[in-house]
Amino acid sequence: MPHGNVYTDDQIIAALELVHGAVYLAAERVKCDPKTIQRRAKKSKRVRDIIDKYRGRRVDVAELALDQALTRQEPWAVLFTLKMLGKDRGYVERTEVSGPDGGAVQVQVVGLGFDTDKL
Repeated sequence: MPHGNVYTDDQIIAALELVHGAVYLAAERVKCDPKTIQRRAKKSKRVRDIIDKYRGRRVDVAELALDQALTRQEPWAVLFTLKMLGKDRGYVERTEVSGPDGGAVQVQVVGLGFDTDKL
């Protein structure tokens, strides 16, 4: 049984459209908790689609800005791109270790002087 106010998908979608998919700002407009909108997005494809639309647009805008910074050869943009997209060419700050076929790494602890099964 619902408790408190019940908000329609249309009310939530209208608020999300006004704030370009920002869940917390939409919640302020609807006067509900952000978790209400997050729960509704799990249940309603329409609500989820609005959030996804604006999140995707936001990433596109960021990628365009990164591309423009790369064109200007800004050092931060070059470094960021190599760290994120150049990993397969060796541009990493840390080494990622995995087991066979990318699986988990098996670790065996020996020589502790006590039974680790009782920990």
